[in-house]
Amino acid sequence: MISGAPFALSLALQRSYPRLYDHVARLTRERRLGTSPQLSWPAWCGFPVGLAHDVLVQHYNYRQQGVEPFLFSAMAGWRIERRAMLLSARQARLLHEIPECNDVPVSELYKLPWKCLYLEYPDTLPEMLQGALGSFLFMDYYGPGQEQLVMLLHLDTYSVEPICFPITGKDRTLADMYDDWRGAMEKRPSNVDESLFGLSMVLCRINLGVISHICGRHEELGEEALLN
Repeated sequence: MISGAPFALSLALQRSYPRLYDHVARLTRERRLGTSPQLSWPAWCGFPVGLAHDVLVQHYNYRQQGVEPFLFSAMAGWRIERRAMLLSARQARLLHEIPECNDVPVSELYKLPWKCLYLEYPDTLPEMLQGALGSFLFMDYYGPGQEQLVMLLHLDTYSVEPICFPITGKDRTLADMYDDWRGAMEKRPSNVDESLFGLSMVLCRINLGVISHICGRHEELGEEALLN
């Protein structure tokens, strides 16, 4: 059974920014009707992070460089379908052990069957996942030929950490994206939290493994993780 974690985040965001989702509904409607030519994003993207940032700046005097635009974008996409997947402890271990999504082309990301998925991690986990509740997984669009896979790690009830995987070529694979990100992270400043970096490495492997499974590449995981 999926917990209420994403609902709690959604309500917290709405308390901080009243009527936020009214802006989502209005802008999405204008895009659909074509009344605002500047509002144009692909069907596979729920609500772009850049547009979320613009709404926060224009209507709430947002002046930070924080996670709120990523959380806003994730929640706007997630509320459309409220799709969630509960990962079992067995699946989490398998995904941690098998190679990273070797041959899955990034083009598969544009065919994912949801605008935003909440992947919930099980309570009974080894130390590798202690301190993480789940992840929001979604595609973001910030201009023609400029797309990224976003993983919003849900670390505790009201804390999230965005990790972005830019798509730099559609002939590449998910493993290429992961390697690029890992290489960049290994050059991180010395003041970056080492424990968060280690946790992020594991969660990204697991999240990409779930996407690979959804694309039909990891049949060994079995059928016990079902979309609700």
